[in-house]
Amino acid sequence: MARPARVRNHDFEQKRNALVEGLSQFAVTAELRRTSLRQFAKAVDVSEPTLRHYFKDRQGVVVAILEYMGTFGRSVRGDFAAPSDSITNAVKDYYKVATPGPQFEMYTRAHAVGLIAGIAEDTAGKAYLKYMLEPALTANTEKLTATPGSPKSALELPRGRLRHPLASNLHGNTSDTAGRCRGSADRQPGDHRAASDLAR
Repeated sequence: MARPARVRNHDFEQKRNALVEGLSQFAVTAELRRTSLRQFAKAVDVSEPTLRHYFKDRQGVVVAILEYMGTFGRSVRGDFAAPSDSITNAVKDYYKVATPGPQFEMYTRAHAVGLIAGIAEDTAGKAYLKYMLEPALTANTEKLTATPGSPKSALELPRGRLRHPLASNLHGNTSDTAGRCRGSADRQPGDHRAASDLAR
């Protein structure tokens, strides 16, 4: 007998988690571009209706992937948040993670996937901020705060003010983003306002 509409199968979460893992693996290894629901379904060898059953729509798939990749990145962020012995080495540590390479390739590609999805779609952008970008920025702030010689005066600003310009762009809509970009471009030499002030 067919299952009534909107009633989940008993192993729903288990199957959904397996799909998320497969979809995430596909996302970080495939060509970096916007992927259709059909392509996602083909990648994990299921039908589009199956993906709709577990994720509702394409955006649901993307958000689930971003959440999974954010969880995947916890160990990298945890290691990175540890203080360095100097600001110079803290910056070097940052570039080891941020620069594409074999050690952190999956982590950097995950952020590339998040950026592509987030810039194109508001819902994905908010998910990228929540699960990936803001945790990464928090780890960076924690590292700098605990590193000897860190610029304490900048880091003493309220955390909400310490926002990456990209984070501000993703929080806003297209017109807001365009306005912020114009505002940054209009700055004159000698205008030393904090980037966080311009991004508000």
